[in-house]
Amino acid sequence: MVTISIAGTDRTNFVVWNSLRIENILTKQVDKCNFVIRNPDKTGVSFIPLMGRQVIIEDSGTRIFGGVIVRITESSPAVGIIEYSVECSDFTRLLDQHLVAETYENQTIDQIIADLVANWLPSGFTTTQVDASVTVDYIQFKYEPVSDCLRQLADIVGYDYFVDYDK
Repeated sequence: MVTISIAGTDRTNFVVWNSLRIENILTKQVDKCNFVIRNPDKTGVSFIPLMGRQVIIEDSGTRIFGGVIVRITESSPAVGIIEYSVECSDFTRLLDQHLVAETYENQTIDQIIADLVANWLPSGFTTTQVDASVTVDYIQFKYEPVSDCLRQLADIVGYDYFVDYDK
């Protein structure tokens, strides 16, 4: 059974199921998700999605998408019914909320990434799958988004990176 939670609350009953689309792309490219929320006001229960809210989609307990709402379009297909077309991007979107201005010398890529996560990303991100013990003599980030910093670090060792649905 597929469930959709928005901002930590199960909103599965509001989703128009034939509208659900998840676009999974490998590596650092951003995964996307679209769906429609329907609010028939005759039920007395309604829900209005908000920009920036976290969206988690699970299939029988396995997370198949995690991200944030980036666009909402409201429409009224019939009298008394309001629909919200919701567009989401995966958690990679959160990497670029701040611009990094840092210089690192004689540190491993693991150490640099740990510092970026600790100091430049919102809480919840981890370095659980990071494995790059190569030492970097010198690298400087001049007001660059975290995603660009990670790309540069990955390029040094010929790796790629991605943000999984658990951050």
